[in-house]
Amino acid sequence: MDSKRLRPYRNEAIKAVENALIDNKRKMMLAMATGTGKTFTTVCMISLLIKSSYAERILCD
Repeated sequence: MDSKRLRPYRNEAIKAVENALIDNKRKMMLAMATGTGKTFTTVCMISLLIKSSYAERILCD
């Protein structure tokens, strides 16, 4: 992942999701302020999950 494009709070959000997955949590909610790049952060997380073979498919509700 190109961490140069990720702001510190985006890296923190991705690490929080990774830690939740390590703790076997299956449901998570990402809450960020307007204009902080929620979509970009989510796409980065999905990309990491698929590249690492942790997930084959991801359903967003």
